[in-house]
Amino acid sequence: APIEMWRTWPRHGHRIMKLIDELIHPVIAVVNGYTFGGSLELALAADIRVGEAGSCYGFPEAKVGTIPGWLGTQKALQLVGPSKLKKLIFTGAAITAEEAMEIGLIDELVPAGQGLDRARELVSQISQTSPVSVSLSKQIVNGLISNQPATALESIGGGLAALSADGNEGKAAFIEKRTPSF
Repeated sequence: APIEMWRTWPRHGHRIMKLIDELIHPVIAVVNGYTFGGSLELALAADIRVGEAGSCYGFPEAKVGTIPGWLGTQKALQLVGPSKLKKLIFTGAAITAEEAMEIGLIDELVPAGQGLDRARELVSQISQTSPVSVSLSKQIVNGLISNQPATALESIGGGLAALSADGNEGKAAFIEKRTPSF
C-alpha cells in the first residue's frame, strides 16, 4: 500500500545514507549518465563527487507527486543553497554536468570515461595523508554541517581520553578488578 511505502521507504533510505555519511573513510562518488532522484541522493551522501561530462542531474520527484526522500534536500541545500535547490525540486528539470559543477552539486568535472581514473588519483592523494587526521576532519566537518558539533567532540574526546595515561589506567583497573589510581 502507498501508506506503507511512505512509512518504510524513506526510513530505509535515510539509514543507508547515514551509514555512508558515518563511514570513517572518505567516500568518493563517480557520476556518469543520468543521476536523478535516489541516485543523486546516493551521490550526495559521498564526501566528494566527481562528475563526468555528459552526465545530468535532477530531482524529478515533483513530476510524479513526491519529494526527494533520502536526505537529498539536506545535502543539496548545504552545497547549492536554498534558491537553486528549490528550482531543481520545483521544476523537476535536469541540469548538465557543467551546470552541476557551476552550482556546486559536484566537486570536479572530468571528461567522459575518466571519472574512475580521477577518483583513483584522489584516493592516491588521500592515502598519502594521515588516516587519523582525515577521519577526525571528516567527523568534525560532518558535525558542523549537521549542527551537531557536540557529537564529533564527544567522539574525538572519548578517543583521546581512552588513549591517555588515565584511560590506560582505567582500562587496566577494570580488567584487574581494582580501583584505578589516577
